[in-house]
Amino acid sequence: MTEAMEIEKKFLIREDGQDFVTAAFYRSFGSIKKLHQTTLEHGISIRQGYLPKGDSIVASLDIPVSFLADEVRLRQAGDLYFVTAKSRGGLERIEFETEVSKSEFEELWPLTEGKRVRKMRWNSVLWNLTYEFDIYTDERDLLVCEVELPNIKSIEKVEPIGKDVTKDEKYKNKNLAR
Repeated sequence: MTEAMEIEKKFLIREDGQDFVTAAFYRSFGSIKKLHQTTLEHGISIRQGYLPKGDSIVASLDIPVSFLADEVRLRQAGDLYFVTAKSRGGLERIEFETEVSKSEFEELWPLTEGKRVRKMRWNSVLWNLTYEFDIYTDERDLLVCEVELPNIKSIEKVEPIGKDVTKDEKYKNKNLAR
């Protein structure tokens, strides 16, 4: 339950029937179909929603953040529930995450109406980094990969496996939510 710097690269793998993968992707997975099947079979179901913007939400949740929250997210990942506040940013931003009870989550969930995402997530360690693959399961053809980095220097270790959309606002989950 502390603030941390989130350093993350994001790659677009597939969208609306178009593939954006690189040779490194094929060397690791062979095909998008195989990755898709593995993610659906072995991944974890995630539902997340975004609370209305404003510091009053952060204050009402008693989230002790020292930064201006650009987004506040509710997430259910399997049987675990979280509230996360994130600052504005692309490659780097401040994040505060805390686990909440199922009842706290369910009480806040209606406030996210119209700003929700459903996806399956599967993690794979490649090149000594964890690549998180997300298949959006809310009636869209979208597959992305996020790579969380321990520090800014490790960005050099990231092997691009798709189109780099790290700085593209369109692919931030808060903007994908509906």
